[in-house]
Amino acid sequence: MRQFVLDLKQYWNKRPFIWYEKSSGSDYMPCLPSKGRILVLGPHPDDPESVAITCRILDQTGCDIQYAIELGYSVKLVGVIEQKDGVFNVSVHPALVSQASLLGSLEGVYNGIELEDEYGVISGLVAPGAGTYPTADAIIKDLVDIAEGRTLPMPDLPEALVLGSTKAVERRYYLRFSVADEVGVLAQICNIFWKYNISIAAIIQKEAVSKEFIPVIMTTHLAKEGDLQMAIAEVDKLDVVKVKTKIVRILSTDK
Repeated sequence: MRQFVLDLKQYWNKRPFIWYEKSSGSDYMPCLPSKGRILVLGPHPDDPESVAITCRILDQTGCDIQYAIELGYSVKLVGVIEQKDGVFNVSVHPALVSQASLLGSLEGVYNGIELEDEYGVISGLVAPGAGTYPTADAIIKDLVDIAEGRTLPMPDLPEALVLGSTKAVERRYYLRFSVADEVGVLAQICNIFWKYNISIAAIIQKEAVSKEFIPVIMTTHLAKEGDLQMAIAEVDKLDVVKVKTKIVRILSTDK
């Protein structure tokens, strides 16, 4: 195996890939100055004695993962159902989740569910839901249920649910701007945000990763998604903005 890995590294180092060896428990991903491909060698999720080699196509996503960790967040794929005044909003998207929360602390094959009631009390469920063995276990259970004629308990309502517009949903956001390193950049962005009633929670300017631009990281307070999208569309038209702004929702219980 060792010789195989060495030969593989030598092969890929001659191609437009970045070779990166991921140690067990490490969340760091290298930053890329522009869209690129990365070959990742790391521990196999189901067998610690084996290795997993994956190719990931990144558009500076590695930087966002690292910045999120620095801000105290984990990056998770979440499905969210929110209810307010009898109107439901449903979405599936990547989100930043606090590392101190139940969902943010999940690792490996575990999936989780968080439920928040009208009093703000949060409860949750955690169980294996990914990887070879948990997936096989779930499939076998489904096949047994079908074979034995069991009906799955499904929620039912006498009336249809009313789905709201995502533009009206209030969320917090993580934003990464790729801007020219010159005076007045933040002033231009803030002037646009003021027009759309978007309040800034924090700003971090990172060291330049290329000669073309510098990354500026910003998090917002609660803002309507429609307002945020219109503001970013206007920001991205500025001459000082060199790359389309990266937007990631922040999953937060702050209301």
